[in-house]
Amino acid sequence: MASEPIAIVLDALERAGSRGTMTARGTRWQYQCPAHEDRKPSLSVTRNQDGTVLLHCHAGCSTEAVLAALGLTVKDLFPNVQGIHVRVQTNTYQKNPSRGENSDERMNTNGRVYPTAREALRSYGLGTPAKWWAYRDAAGDVVMVVARWNRDDGKEIRPVCRTAAGWKCGTLPAPRPLYRLPELLKAPVDVPAVVCEGEKAADAAAKLGFLATTSSGGASAAAKSDWAALAGRTVWIVPDNDEAGEKYAREVTRLAYEAGARTVKILSWKKLRPADCEQLPSGYDLADWVERLSHDSGSETALQALAAHIKAVAEQTPPESPQIDAERNQITKSEFAFQPMIIRLEDVQPVPVEWLWPKRIPMGRITLLVGKPGEGKSFLTCDFAARITTGTPWPDGSPCPKGSVLMLTLEDDPADTIRPRLDAMHADVGRVHVLRGLTYRDAD
Repeated sequence: MASEPIAIVLDALERAGSRGTMTARGTRWQYQCPAHEDRKPSLSVTRNQDGTVLLHCHAGCSTEAVLAALGLTVKDLFPNVQGIHVRVQTNTYQKNPSRGENSDERMNTNGRVYPTAREALRSYGLGTPAKWWAYRDAAGDVVMVVARWNRDDGKEIRPVCRTAAGWKCGTLPAPRPLYRLPELLKAPVDVPAVVCEGEKAADAAAKLGFLATTSSGGASAAAKSDWAALAGRTVWIVPDNDEAGEKYAREVTRLAYEAGARTVKILSWKKLRPADCEQLPSGYDLADWVERLSHDSGSETALQALAAHIKAVAEQTPPESPQIDAERNQITKSEFAFQPMIIRLEDVQPVPVEWLWPKRIPMGRITLLVGKPGEGKSFLTCDFAARITTGTPWPDGSPCPKGSVLMLTLEDDPADTIRPRLDAMHADVGRVHVLRGLTYRDAD
């Protein structure tokens, strides 16, 4: 199945960080769509009887956009059949009777390259974007554009990216540049960086005079950006006022410390909340606050007061702990990481070495049993286990302390190989344990 289209597509979805489940055994899956900010899985993946894979995004993303986001081509959806001619009609474009069958109004060939970002955005068939944001590399060149369309049922966000051949629909591969990267790189390192959730909120922070940035792809894609520009900086995170915003803030905290940030502070809305708002709506962000002030008063004084309020909250907020990320249980870097620990030998009390097998296997140390295949390494390992679990002396007559054994094996099967060998060696199998694998449990 490794070369089947369904395996290729599912592997690409997993590598893109999309979460999904099987809804019909071996024939249908539901995944988060990689072509838009998809908090609830909206991409249906179906495997036909002939092996062909069908992709359908219920939010309206075209097949082209989904494939581009995954780094695949339309050929990857079909079995390797010689002479096959592929034509894909996307679910984004509407039929136009005045145009021919091959009109771009009706279909968009996957992998198509456009001379400009504007033309690539137009190929989505959603009309003129209400807003768009440019992502630039360290040299200041635009490498990706994220656009938003306002629709009756909500907003639609789609990216296009620059390649060596031109502009294509879809996002850049990881690691992606941060929004407003050139400004980050030029600013003095003692200037705090304000990280918001989304480009609109980052623009609002910049309007207040802050050095602002964000990552692309939504709250769940923070790890796909390169956060190296935060090295040595103090970072203030202003997330959206919802559960996804809280997760984003914790993830950015981890990523910022790993990138070498000096300190990281999360400015919660419990402290930032405007004085006249007892309870903020879910999803409220900095852009909403700035927009409200600009609309209500239009006064620069009000915006300056807001900036001063944010600075005051930041000064009163203690830094987030860089040591352990509770969700992933991973140690992260901090300004205190990797410092030398030096002791004076005068303060060290000498102690004798404890031996499992005197002069051969010390306690509390790593001992390697090395040899060519077939020379008896597995046999000796089982012999060791049998002696330890029963307290049987070593071959030279030395006493063997009685204890338990944990075996890590990647080759021998416990049922048909390890257990029969240990039984033949009269081991106490009640004291032998085999590590079969690890389970991972995340916040969900």
